[in-house]
Amino acid sequence: MIGTLTEDAPGATRLLIGGGAVTVMAVCEDDQYTVGMNDATAVANAVLTPEQIQRVDEGESLEIRVNIKNISLSIPPQDRETVEKGYEAYGKYLPELTRGGYVDISVYTKTGEGGWNAVSEKTEPLEVVIGIPEKLRGDGREFYIIRAHEGRYHYWDHRSVQEKEL
Repeated sequence: MIGTLTEDAPGATRLLIGGGAVTVMAVCEDDQYTVGMNDATAVANAVLTPEQIQRVDEGESLEIRVNIKNISLSIPPQDRETVEKGYEAYGKYLPELTRGGYVDISVYTKTGEGGWNAVSEKTEPLEVVIGIPEKLRGDGREFYIIRAHEGRYHYWDHRSVQEKEL
């Protein structure tokens, strides 16, 4: 995708493509967390279909929203079970591992004045930056992420941004 980066609005980046524009934003529904993205163009490339890119090139406006939500109190049972399996497996190597919380990361697109549509397929992984809540920070602490997706768990740690299956 060829795009020209324009001025940033708070939490959003606008890319000009042909006669239209794509606005990429990260939204967090919980003030415990901060969220951002390092590369709006990479997000657009990973999320948009060739048809959407064509529509923007022809003058449409399109928005991409990466939504982060704290679901610690409402995690679906299947996801909780999957994360627990990952937690138990990872805890064998890290006996002092403690839970920090559960977040949902969802991606949506909206064309023009239309409604938001969930993105279920991407051509590449998205890099999202989530700030560690103040209550979890501490000197010398290391953080790990266990991801539940389609009944399987994966983890990331501070040494690698690559997804690894346990």
